[in-house]
Amino acid sequence: MASFSYTARTAAGELRRGEVEAASRAEAARRIQAHGLFALALRRKRQLHLPFRRAADRKYCMFFCRELALMLAAGLAASESLQLLAAGASPKRRAMLSDMAQRMAQGSTLAAAMARHAEVFSPTVTALVRAGEAGGSLEPLLKRLADKEERSWRVREKLQTALLYPSLLALAALAAMSFILLFVLPSFVHMLDGLAVELPLPTRLVLWLGVTFEAHGIALLAVLLLLPLVLALLYRERRLRFFVDRLLLRLPLFGRLRLALELMTLFEALAVLMESGSALHEALAISEGVLQNSFLAAAFSRVKREVERGSTLSAAFAASGILPPLVLELLRTGEHTGELAAMLEKAAAFCRFAGEMRAERMEAMLEPLLVLSLGAVVSLIVLSVALPLLEMIGSYGY
Repeated sequence: MASFSYTARTAAGELRRGEVEAASRAEAARRIQAHGLFALALRRKRQLHLPFRRAADRKYCMFFCRELALMLAAGLAASESLQLLAAGASPKRRAMLSDMAQRMAQGSTLAAAMARHAEVFSPTVTALVRAGEAGGSLEPLLKRLADKEERSWRVREKLQTALLYPSLLALAALAAMSFILLFVLPSFVHMLDGLAVELPLPTRLVLWLGVTFEAHGIALLAVLLLLPLVLALLYRERRLRFFVDRLLLRLPLFGRLRLALELMTLFEALAVLMESGSALHEALAISEGVLQNSFLAAAFSRVKREVERGSTLSAAFAASGILPPLVLELLRTGEHTGELAAMLEKAAAFCRFAGEMRAERMEAMLEPLLVLSLGAVVSLIVLSVALPLLEMIGSYGY
């Protein structure tokens, strides 16, 4: 649901300004009119989708599916369950849940009500709920969906924890280097300029860095701070994003980690759908929006088209070249035994395990690498100062 800011006039002619939550511009206008106001200007507010907000929404989706499944298992209706959830929710979540309960009371399905709040419930989650409603297995599907979301959340939480210390260490190293370049090196620049000796290469390099940073330090820091924002904006361009996503998958260690996490999410969604009674081609169509990496998404689209033409799932994935041999063998086994859904679950478990192992390996490698890099930079600065001083002392015969 989006936010709209409006300027409106009352029946008495007074101007009013405010905000309203609605799924569309037309609905926002109707809500304003329902309060006895005549909208003069209506503008959709741009929402900044921060990573921590997306993580909070994913986590809430997990809790929502879990709690709703428990209430349905207790015999409560879906609309009544939503009202009970709304009573104990935060103001923001309460508005969303109340809107969903109201829509269901008016005859809407749960999936349609969830689709109105795409910032919390992804299209894949909504499609899974729709399949559960159509097959009459909503409560067990919500349980499996909650389990899937919880497993994905725990793996990503473990990855974030693994990268937390190296990230803090990198920030500390950057702050230390900025302090040295801005405040320490300039004093050494003036001292070394007065020495009547030929300066060695490390000293000349550090002096150049000191002079450059002294003259343009603020601008360089501003560029470093703005660079992530610029890269994020460029990443939205479709062709550039495809190229970057393909490059990310080829990076040492990180590429395999990203591939494992993406495949884990894909296979879990396929397993839940097929266990709920969806046919393979239907499960593939619903799961198409799960992959966030555009290169993998394009490869999966080709897999889906090959299956629609009559190919087996394992053969289509083998042609794509994105699956490890063990995962391909699991899919072939599932097709031969008629237990494809169970093998998809095993494939997801394998990818989850591989992702966890690679996250731990990345943490073990990044920490000493950052410490060594910082030590090398500090050693270079110390040598750049010590070498000319030692050479000067030697020239005096000491």
